[in-house]
Amino acid sequence: MIVLYEDKYKEAVIQLILHVQNVEAGVGISVEEQPDILDIKSNYPHTGGNFWIALNDKQEVVGCIGLQKKTSEIGILKKFFVYKHYRGKEFGIGKNLYASLLLFVQKHGFSKIILDTPSQAT
Repeated sequence: MIVLYEDKYKEAVIQLILHVQNVEAGVGISVEEQPDILDIKSNYPHTGGNFWIALNDKQEVVGCIGLQKKTSEIGILKKFFVYKHYRGKEFGIGKNLYASLLLFVQKHGFSKIILDTPSQAT
């Protein structure tokens, strides 16, 4: 299930992001290097973007995606992560997260999305 971010999911979202970045991908990025995840509401919905999470049947966070508003027409796609065991067509989590972002982009008049990835990522 895809839902809008709420602060009650903060720790689970941070764990997801750090796990995928550092355990699965071996990128080596600390939470201090990405302060936007410490206050998602201020860095995403309160600035004109949004942040979505994917929950499994037990209401656990298994994926996320964020959109930051750069200008009235440009959005920045950030923090697009899904735990390894929840990836693939049989789950459709990544596809559904991205579809939620695209629907928001279209509804709010963005004409361009820029993908933001850390320079350490390959």
